[in-house]
Amino acid sequence: DLDIADVRRDEVVDFCYRRWGADHVAMVATVQCYRERGARRDAARLLGLSAERLERLEAGLEACPDLERLTAMLTGRPRHLGCHCGGLLITPGPITDVTPLARAAKGILISHYEKDQAEAIGLIKMDLLGNSGLTVIDEACRHLRDRGLELREPGPRYDYKVHRLFARGDTLGVYQCESPGMRQLCRALAPSTPRETAAAISLIRPGPAAAGMKEAFIRRRRGLEPVAYLHPAMAEFLEGTYGVMLYQEDVMKVAVHLAGYSPADADVLRRAVSAERSSDAFAQERDRFLFQRSPHAGLPAAQAEAIWSAVTRFASYAYCKAHATVYARLAWLTARLKAHYPREFYAAVLNGHKSMYPPRVFVWDALRHGIPVLPPDIHRSAAAWTPRPEGLRAGLGLIRGLSRHGCEALLAARAQGGPFADLPDLLARGSCRPSELEALILVGACAAWGPREDLLQHLYHSGGQARQPVLLRSAATTRLAPLAVAQMALTGIPFGIHPTDLLPVDGLCRAVDLPRHLEQTVAMVGILDAVKVSDAQGPAADTTRPMSFVTLEDATGVYDAVLFPPTHERLGGLFTHAGPYRVQGRVIEQWGTCSLELQEAEAL
Repeated sequence: DLDIADVRRDEVVDFCYRRWGADHVAMVATVQCYRERGARRDAARLLGLSAERLERLEAGLEACPDLERLTAMLTGRPRHLGCHCGGLLITPGPITDVTPLARAAKGILISHYEKDQAEAIGLIKMDLLGNSGLTVIDEACRHLRDRGLELREPGPRYDYKVHRLFARGDTLGVYQCESPGMRQLCRALAPSTPRETAAAISLIRPGPAAAGMKEAFIRRRRGLEPVAYLHPAMAEFLEGTYGVMLYQEDVMKVAVHLAGYSPADADVLRRAVSAERSSDAFAQERDRFLFQRSPHAGLPAAQAEAIWSAVTRFASYAYCKAHATVYARLAWLTARLKAHYPREFYAAVLNGHKSMYPPRVFVWDALRHGIPVLPPDIHRSAAAWTPRPEGLRAGLGLIRGLSRHGCEALLAARAQGGPFADLPDLLARGSCRPSELEALILVGACAAWGPREDLLQHLYHSGGQARQPVLLRSAATTRLAPLAVAQMALTGIPFGIHPTDLLPVDGLCRAVDLPRHLEQTVAMVGILDAVKVSDAQGPAADTTRPMSFVTLEDATGVYDAVLFPPTHERLGGLFTHAGPYRVQGRVIEQWGTCSLELQEAEAL
């Protein structure tokens, strides 16, 4: 795996084609299989059914046994080749000597082999993966270099500011550490080094969490339960992780130290338990571990079963240690940026936005950290977000309705002829369409020249022409939406105010005050930041029911609400837009994180 700043990944792929030649390079294939809907539509075409009849059949108004039979036959079968998201094959000889090729719609050559097939015939798959964390670090460092500064690598010295960020769960924008679950885990563990951050990044994976290892790790780290090992020999290699298996390498250590595997055979075991449980390799390695290697090494059968169960519950989703360590390094570097250089950090995060949260979340987070966030300005804004001594300045490219060409033309005219003197000067030199100028005025980017109402009247009456005579009418004849509303509509961000500040707050709890109302029922308001739906174990052991986690935000901070299955069934469909929402629930706490057990909710 090679992680590359995502905005530059295509440069590396192009380099590979130039360096080794198109006759030595191809992308790895993925086999795209039919799903039921696509299978039904292709079967309908094969049978010559019209689109109108297919709609009636899908609505259950008619029956067609031949269509159902063909749909069942096609579902799950290969339909066409796709392109792997990052896998690249490079061969020493002509690639057509070892694999057939196909040309994708975009012109890229694709091997006919999937990743496992390519490996089976001896080819090496290079995963060239776009990494948003590297993009953030790269841009932030460029801003720092403009100031004559450099970002230092994490060293042995303790960094209080970074530790405090993690301990508070104040990790919005920090690579791999901004999800609700990860912010809660950071509060629980308070990692103070990149090594401890690697443990947190590994614990949040589905494997360790499902195996109960996350809870055990937290309790043991906090001294709430003694460190225990499934076998005394495991203390030799699991002492640093409180007896908990965190990484794929731990599976190999178990096999080597407890069951007498060689390192090579232990790696085969690691691969097998990372695969599907229904695979032949998994079954073979299970029998080998339980009935051959463990008895030969003197491991009791019951103990071997317990160890195998622990290994297989987490290994399929566990990180290898190198992967977790590198991700922890990126997390620590982005946290250092947030702690020590917040203007550069927020500018980079907003420009390279690849988050589960909308951009406004990081704007309001910057405001809570004391960073002034300034709206787009015709005189001071670049195309993108930029850090300034006076604060974080939004770019003109943020404005919906201003095309990329219009933005570039406007900035080029300003660079060539100097600042625009007034609206007629902008009309003359800006090369923008009237609709684009209207967006600039509505969002407040031209506020230096007067009220928005007057500027719009000038624009409307001039027809967008700079020298056409204008007879200005009274601004009172034009009614505009408030500036914050226009900014929200045109940029997604109301600068200078949080929407919840406009709502009545009497009797409501704020996010920052949740710890003071533990186990109490409170009412709150918030803007929706994110929703995650997952499966929760239902009353019957073999069934699951969906539940959801909702991230909301008011002017004082971000808070999370959990909708257990009955509440999710009743209110889960409510959270479909930004809101605002009024919610009510019981304040609960786990490992230092307060959240809301939702009971009622309504959109305002």
